[in-house]
Amino acid sequence: MLYSAYLKPQYRQLLAMNNAIAQCEGLKELKSIAAEPLISRRGRSADEKKLPVAASSFYDKDYFLNGKESGKSLYENYRWLPTETTAMAKAICSHLGSHQDERILDYGCARGYLVKALRALGLKAYGCDVSTFAVSNCDPEVSDYITLVDETLKLSALPREFQDYYDFIICKDVLEHIPQSEVGTLIRSLRKLSNSLYVVVPLGDDGAYRIEDYSLDQSHVIAEDENWWAELFDDCGFSNIDFSFSVKGVKEAASLIHPYGNGHFRLSY
Repeated sequence: MLYSAYLKPQYRQLLAMNNAIAQCEGLKELKSIAAEPLISRRGRSADEKKLPVAASSFYDKDYFLNGKESGKSLYENYRWLPTETTAMAKAICSHLGSHQDERILDYGCARGYLVKALRALGLKAYGCDVSTFAVSNCDPEVSDYITLVDETLKLSALPREFQDYYDFIICKDVLEHIPQSEVGTLIRSLRKLSNSLYVVVPLGDDGAYRIEDYSLDQSHVIAEDENWWAELFDDCGFSNIDFSFSVKGVKEAASLIHPYGNGHFRLSY
């Protein structure tokens, strides 16, 4: 199957089951990745591409409200969109099998809009983010449930009420911002708060994102394929990896640009 030649056998089996429904005539025209060892296909490292400035200051007003104009990101007037965000929250809950009163942490919550939608659905949702601007300007309805994580990304520095066990942790469009030298440490630290993660990341080959627009975000530093991510999660102790290229209701517009452009990983151990 395209983009799966180097997956471990157990990953290939999951991929085949989860993505059979996604096959269509148009996919036949996609080019397969080159048949070479995984190590030679690694993408950009932290040394090859770094954030232009310290993370907390980089994710400022321009990043969230004027991303394209400032050249920082793809965001334009990032705001509360009730219909879209509520629909996505419902889709995530359905995918995870989440129920009311479960505790969920949105790691990298930005201005807290997903937290707001999840709480409206009856879940005990919390969020944290490295951006001082985002946390300071979060939705006022969830300001008590949003907190700042410092640039060390140490969860031990979070307020005590944010360090209790979570039924799920969501990392949607977050881990690609973390340098390769640090992302494993972060994932292992998340295991201390939950044994279940839902991760969404943009996928790439040879250091280039399959969806080219993702490269326009200056803070994106990891452009790797699904096998690289699966290996990383496995190395971090997540023995159960449920992978798919798409989840109905989550980033569906991106799937229309490239059906293999994003990876959805449901992890547990």
